[in-house]
Amino acid sequence: MSPIARYASDNQVIYDQLSATYTLFAFNEAVLLRVTKDLRVWKALLVGILVCDAIHLYGSWAALGGDVFWDVRSWRAEDWANLGSLWGQGAFRVAFLAGIGLKEATPVKRE
Repeated sequence: MSPIARYASDNQVIYDQLSATYTLFAFNEAVLLRVTKDLRVWKALLVGILVCDAIHLYGSWAALGGDVFWDVRSWRAEDWANLGSLWGQGAFRVAFLAGIGLKEATPVKRE
């Protein structure tokens, strides 16, 4: 978020819609991924969330500018909460999609 950004009540519908999107992500990760053992479902869902993460990172880059976005020393607490969580969770998603930590002999269960 830009350091000069302010809450605008006229944009509340956008905030509510974004909140709904993140609630869907949380539901999918907390519920959907626990009711299936099909690795293809896991990977498809994580690719979708990773695409959203990339767009979110682009939006942060556009708002903060490249100088701040790439310089972690200049991040404020809210930048760490936003960018740190995006980069961190994104790294775990990429690692999962790359097969890091998955058992080689685990067959894909087709439901």
